[in-house]
Amino acid sequence: MTNIASNCKAFCEVCGHGVYNLEKHLQSEDHKRNLRKEQGVILMAAKAFVLIETVGVRSKEVVTALKQVEGVEVDTVTGPYDVIAVVAGETLNDIGDLITAKIHPIAGISRTVTCLVMEDK
Repeated sequence: MTNIASNCKAFCEVCGHGVYNLEKHLQSEDHKRNLRKEQGVILMAAKAFVLIETVGVRSKEVVTALKQVEGVEVDTVTGPYDVIAVVAGETLNDIGDLITAKIHPIAGISRTVTCLVMEDK
């Protein structure tokens, strides 16, 4: 038997917790994200270009490290930036978390500029 907290009127099997208003919960982003995870579907709804300046001639090292990061595509370029990474995630927060946790700590990166993709759908 499933335990439901006293203030909850229903239980969401997908999310694994009690909810007060099941109809409202089923429309929530939290529920939709959990449903996609349960179904094994990863939707990339947000995307950004990360313009990267490297220290000295460390572009190859930076590119090698970036290729190891899931959700990142990378190219070496000419111009004011040395590397451009394309980052995708479910939300803009996911992109921000990925950049701060996985890209900024890479040795050889001196500066990044993040350009969020704006799409009319």
